[in-house]
Amino acid sequence: MRPSYVQLPEFEVVPSFMVDHNVRYIHKDENVTMFRKSGVTIRFRSKEYETTIKNDLTFARKVYYINLDDLPPQVEGKIYVVSKTVANLLAGKRDDFAYPGTHPDYDGAKIVDSSIIGVRRFRLPDILVTDVSQ
Repeated sequence: MRPSYVQLPEFEVVPSFMVDHNVRYIHKDENVTMFRKSGVTIRFRSKEYETTIKNDLTFARKVYYINLDDLPPQVEGKIYVVSKTVANLLAGKRDDFAYPGTHPDYDGAKIVDSSIIGVRRFRLPDILVTDVSQ
């Protein structure tokens, strides 16, 4: 059941691409727009932690670090296209980060020889809604 109060943001400007590769976007009419990499990407420092508990079960968590002041400024109507990891890590802190939808079934991405050659949409990070009574 989809809650009726979930609203997606509206953006009225060209997205700013902050990924380290070009992105081919396939429009509904099958025309293709090539978005060039900007040369600017968001980088995190990270460290992986691991623990082993009874029965030799290993659990791991990667911890990412970034100074939020190092992020590009929030500009009304502007969205930044970044990697999926960056968008998901910043979800809840900023709502202006999206990533290319690369899943062939869900997103309709075009895959040839195991390589993504075009995307048909961009994804905002998923959210969890716990009150579905509305």
